[in-house]
Amino acid sequence: MSIFEEKIFTNMSLNTFLQFINILAPIIAVPILIDSLGLEYYGITVSILSISAFFIALSEMGLTNYASSKISIKHERHKLKYFFAINMLKILSLIFLFPFFILVFLFVSFEISYTLILFSYLFVILNCLSPYWYFLGMEKLPNFTFISFIGKLLFIAILVLFVDNEHDINIVLGAYCIGAAFPLLAITKINIINFKKDLKNSLRIVIPILKKTQPLFLSNIGIASYTSLNGFLIGQYLTLEFAGLYGAAERMVKGVQQITTSVAQGSVARLSDFKKIIENRKLIFLIFLTSLSALVLFYFFISDLAPIIGIDNPEIIYLSKLLSPVILFGTLSTTICLAFLIPLDDIGFMSLVTFLAGLFNCLMIIIIASRVGLFVAPLTIVFIEFAIMSLFILRAFKINKSLSA
Repeated sequence: MSIFEEKIFTNMSLNTFLQFINILAPIIAVPILIDSLGLEYYGITVSILSISAFFIALSEMGLTNYASSKISIKHERHKLKYFFAINMLKILSLIFLFPFFILVFLFVSFEISYTLILFSYLFVILNCLSPYWYFLGMEKLPNFTFISFIGKLLFIAILVLFVDNEHDINIVLGAYCIGAAFPLLAITKINIINFKKDLKNSLRIVIPILKKTQPLFLSNIGIASYTSLNGFLIGQYLTLEFAGLYGAAERMVKGVQQITTSVAQGSVARLSDFKKIIENRKLIFLIFLTSLSALVLFYFFISDLAPIIGIDNPEIIYLSKLLSPVILFGTLSTTICLAFLIPLDDIGFMSLVTFLAGLFNCLMIIIIASRVGLFVAPLTIVFIEFAIMSLFILRAFKINKSLSA
């Protein structure tokens, strides 16, 4: 095994494990929360986390993927100035977005306390400032993975020990915040040699970074609109019980998709070597085979596996099966983005496609699902993911052809 292949395998394995624990915790939490809070209050939790996830995407401004690629190819002495510059931009965006976050909760269909709103935005802050992107780009995931694992264990422990009924919904959001806070401890592992110099140098690249990531910001809005907002929209325009059902199904499908996507992320994290990735057909085939196998296994065995973790509601299982093709389509879309579109700065096309997809998804739920029924939501997501994957593949073939010419 070459050094390049060994690094890919190590990065892929650690990233897969990290994503596995990140998503396994929420899946384990689903039956605990449904039993403790009831379906309606679980639907409120899903709606709140849905809004938070959307604002996390907004606050990151498309910086994460850009930052990982830059960190991976920059000389050691330049890495920290990118770390400081990216986080400065994120902090400014968090300050700017806070009033809009409060404004959204003035129009929700359910009652919510100020404590819940503050916990929700704290969750946004902690996720936005997570240094995951830095350690992924540096290919130094072991410490970060271990710290994240401890955080998730504590998250589950709090739910099991302290959440008994719907009045404990504040504790639920607090547990999510604690789980998100632990990865920040990994910052102590970053070797800051000359803080003042690095901070001063980072100020010079803030504006250039902002200009570079503008198209990615548009893309992030689109992606968040069709991957994060569904729980909130269903709670608003259908019922909170439906939001709970959809949220539980989505957690299971996203769990599997996040694991398969991490294979793609770990494989193509070294974006400076994307030509090798293009040439390495075996690697692309491995990603396709992994996601396809995961889809097949999930679809045929979810009915047997879901009750093992306490999810025995037939509606949740049915919705998760409708959503299951997202595992394949979403993973391949991510692979194409990371291996082709982002490295070649061909992100204008990606941004336009994802933004239109997000808009289409919101309109379908507000106009169609609210009249026809809940099943429209997963079918819309599957259609969108398939369309995006197809457009990205066609674009990748065009790029590959131009590179070969």
